[in-house]
Amino acid sequence: MPSTRNLSTPVAWLVWVATFTVMVLTVLSVQSVGDRPIPSAYGLGHGFLVVGSRLVVTLVFATIGALLIQRRLEGPIGWLVAGIGFDWAIQDYAVWYAVADLVGVVHHAGTTAAAWFASWNWLPGQIGIAAVLPLFFPDGRLPSRRWALALAISVGGILLGTVGLAIQPGGLFLFPGVINPLSRPDLKPLVSGFAGISFVLMGVGVFLAAASVFVRYRRSAYRQRQQLKWFAYAAALAALAVLASIAVRAELDPSSDVQLIVVAYWVSLGALPVAIGIAVLRHRLYDIDVLINRTFVYGSLLALAAGVYSASIRLFQYFFVLATGNKSDFAFVISTLILGAVFLPARKRLEQLADRWFNRRERKLYLFADHVELVAGISVIDPGGLARRFLKETIEALGCTAAEVRIETSGGVKALATHGRIGSVALTVPIANPRAELGSISICPRSAGPPYSSAEIEALTHAAAAVAAAMAPIAENPQPELALAR
Repeated sequence: MPSTRNLSTPVAWLVWVATFTVMVLTVLSVQSVGDRPIPSAYGLGHGFLVVGSRLVVTLVFATIGALLIQRRLEGPIGWLVAGIGFDWAIQDYAVWYAVADLVGVVHHAGTTAAAWFASWNWLPGQIGIAAVLPLFFPDGRLPSRRWALALAISVGGILLGTVGLAIQPGGLFLFPGVINPLSRPDLKPLVSGFAGISFVLMGVGVFLAAASVFVRYRRSAYRQRQQLKWFAYAAALAALAVLASIAVRAELDPSSDVQLIVVAYWVSLGALPVAIGIAVLRHRLYDIDVLINRTFVYGSLLALAAGVYSASIRLFQYFFVLATGNKSDFAFVISTLILGAVFLPARKRLEQLADRWFNRRERKLYLFADHVELVAGISVIDPGGLARRFLKETIEALGCTAAEVRIETSGGVKALATHGRIGSVALTVPIANPRAELGSISICPRSAGPPYSSAEIEALTHAAAAVAAAMAPIAENPQPELALAR
């Protein structure tokens, strides 16, 4: 009998195939509807550009979910991501299946059922991203047992909201012109109560899910913090897109074309599964600090430039009106010159701040540890070469003046790699695995600068553990002396 673990990968890709098939059917329905007016409130707008952006994001969710299930079979993260993609694919097909009938393109059975399904099915996937997924990220487990209450609150709010949409009296949520087949006038007080309670529970659930990310970040080691940074960065991007779309739509006429706004929203939402994939699969995991650095610098520059330029134009126009009684284009010329003079110094100062806050020197040691773990699994380790590389990465990351890596052999402790003159030792970290201590790395103080921080010591300890794990098979070899003497 095949195990559940062995079945997970084919089932995951079967779900992907099903998602893609449903998406193809949706595209065919969209093409059949064409430019006809859509009798629904679907997607805050309509048009193939909107549908295409949503379908692309759906496929990204399905693909990332399948990859996570294939690579990390022990957790539910992959299944949640793949499930969201599959649910959105079904949702889109249900909408356009109903629309094709309602606009008179084709007549088929089950139109009312499809419209009813689409009017409540959107809620679990949309709210689940914000209220459930963060609770399990990145290791597929809740931060602790106490967070089960937060999960229950989120799931309860989603269920109540879904039931409320499914039984609401009158027209359907997405298709107001279609009467709910489950509609009953006496259910109106119940639906109103469900709506109020579910709104509160979902709001609390989203807040607790965000808090869980913060709590997990405070308790986690460096690598998991990098994973959480990817998730938080993508979530912040999606949240800003939602707020921006709401603000822009509030300023526009209700009849205005909002396709580009909706597309921007879906594209930003598509960054979330990509960030989850990078974080969980750890591909370019440590580049998040560079990304945050660039976002801080150029986002701040953009805001500063817009503020300076706008303020300068208003100021000089005011002076020109006082002096001549008329506005002048010369105000734009002066404002541009001022902006050019301010831009370069501001960018330099912002880059210095970003480097101080986000470019952590210990990042090099975590990258080195990941590389050692990868190489140790596929090739034979040269202890001398590994010790020299460890020493080099430590000096570059921490800026120490001298350092030495010593390994214990059958003939005693030997120095495999040394840099500089070893005087006063500021820190010694053991190179050890759970079974034995194989040696140590000793580093001298920095020539200038503060003492080694706890984060730097933690990074060095992590790298030393990776070196010990790579050297463990050699240490157990009956001829370690020959191996370590090279």
